[in-house]
Amino acid sequence: MDRWDGNTFPEFILPERLYFIKNIINSLLLHDKIYIRITSLEEFIEVFGIEATSLLISKDILKILDGWSSPKIMAFEDQNFSFWNTQIPSDSARLNIISRLSNRYRISQYSYLYHVLYHELLEEDASGYLDSIALDNTLEDINIPVLKAHLNLKTEDLFNICDDDAFTIMRLFILERTLVWSREFRMNEIGMEGNAKYWLTLKSGRELDQSLMGNIDQVLKSKALPDLSILYYKGAITLQDILEVRENVHGVKFREWIAGNDYDWRELQNILIAKKGEQLITKWLRFGAVTGLGLWNPYVGIAAGIIDQVVGALTKWTPELYFDGVLSNKFGSKRLRSLNTLDDHDIK
Repeated sequence: MDRWDGNTFPEFILPERLYFIKNIINSLLLHDKIYIRITSLEEFIEVFGIEATSLLISKDILKILDGWSSPKIMAFEDQNFSFWNTQIPSDSARLNIISRLSNRYRISQYSYLYHVLYHELLEEDASGYLDSIALDNTLEDINIPVLKAHLNLKTEDLFNICDDDAFTIMRLFILERTLVWSREFRMNEIGMEGNAKYWLTLKSGRELDQSLMGNIDQVLKSKALPDLSILYYKGAITLQDILEVRENVHGVKFREWIAGNDYDWRELQNILIAKKGEQLITKWLRFGAVTGLGLWNPYVGIAAGIIDQVVGALTKWTPELYFDGVLSNKFGSKRLRSLNTLDDHDIK
């Protein structure tokens, strides 16, 4: 849900900032596109920075869904609560966003976003068809016995909602709307908090796979890399650093691997078990063999060197090339490792 109201800009405590920064960075490492609803744009700007946000939009990485519907649970005179998904006039909503941005940033910083809001948003289903599917799914959810029991819901009809159920039903609808829109745009992953994941488990009746963002977080930790969210927050790394590893040939190949049918995190885990020393020995043995040939016959050495490069290029690509060859080289320096903590003076 959006955090702003009127002319108040969203505010975050430090743990929240780091949580969302980490999710954004991990998403950039994992996926070609990031989708957010227009009502989350200001939150994104607040935690990641307005220049970085604008750059991601200009590179067609960050896509904004033009969704102005606002779910509400309204009380009537008979004390019954009913669910309504109202449409916010898009022109006034855009003006409100620009007004809040103008109170906080220079015109040179937000002028591009003004253009985006009016000309580059993804079109949402104007008739509300997709949201109506989400509403139907929410009605089904509140009548699934195991989910109903877990959430202690007493409501059976969205037009007669019990007072104690109102907030939970609102969260269920937002979850369902996210699922419907993710299918519409064929997204690979949905960012959601722990409770929502467990609700999906209860609804589907099966254990859900661990999220891609959770997996990559484990991998980065296993590589003893510093926390990228802390480095970004402190200004030790920038979006340009993240884009550099993202746009590296191995970064592109990694995202293709994630999106492809041969995606297998068990394979990645097995790769991570391998010791670096063994890999280095193999590397130096190959180099030594080629160099040794060159000592006896320089022409043979040159030819063997070319063959060695070709063999290396044709070897099956593995995620290790990305994590060890790109991410570790970029973010694993002693200087960045030394900045992997937050002191009192770092808190803004």
